[in-house]
Amino acid sequence: MIRTRALASCATAGLLTCLTLTGTAVADGTSAQLTDASFLQAVHQGNLAEIAAGLDAERHGHSGCVRDTARVLVRDHRRLDDGVRALATALHITLPAGPTAQQRAQLAAVIAKAATRGYDGAWLSLQAAGHEGVLKLIDAETTTSHNAKVIAAARAARPTVAAHLAMVRGCQVRTLGGVKAGSGGSVPDPWSATTVWSTAGAAGFAALGTAWGMRRRRATARR
Repeated sequence: MIRTRALASCATAGLLTCLTLTGTAVADGTSAQLTDASFLQAVHQGNLAEIAAGLDAERHGHSGCVRDTARVLVRDHRRLDDGVRALATALHITLPAGPTAQQRAQLAAVIAKAATRGYDGAWLSLQAAGHEGVLKLIDAETTTSHNAKVIAAARAARPTVAAHLAMVRGCQVRTLGGVKAGSGGSVPDPWSATTVWSTAGAAGFAALGTAWGMRRRRATARR
């Protein structure tokens, strides 16, 4: 598998920067690919950023929709990250201690609006961009990775991330009165039956990571 130096630095650069670097290669089918390590590192940092953003929105969100969505994001991204941590441990991959500098700066810009009516819109825009980026990252990884465990984990996480994006877009319509670009003019209800499955997807990712960690420990014990 060919892996470029630029893509190997994805986790350091941050999720959105990483996607900018990889987007052209993924789109045209060239050989540039994410490493499995950089994928897990980027997703881990994305989870940490989403958890921090969700906790802040639970406190500062003006609309009930934003606060409710934030609670779901915090719950699910904690579960998703449990799976990421377990899988990274099984594969001997070191994860970063916190979000990237870029992610922290983006959240700080939103937090600065906490006392204003612009907070909800800024928070929702950040969440929409972040979840769209994660979906692209997942799709790239499932297409290019040769590691069955990482591919399965990425596929297990995708429904949760897609459900989060649907919730965020639904809140954008409810609170801002318009459909954001890229939604195709159709935004699902954030509390529809489809969205409820986000919990199952998050639990699935965590279960996969835990199972692989246990399997590896049993194999090591038999040696």
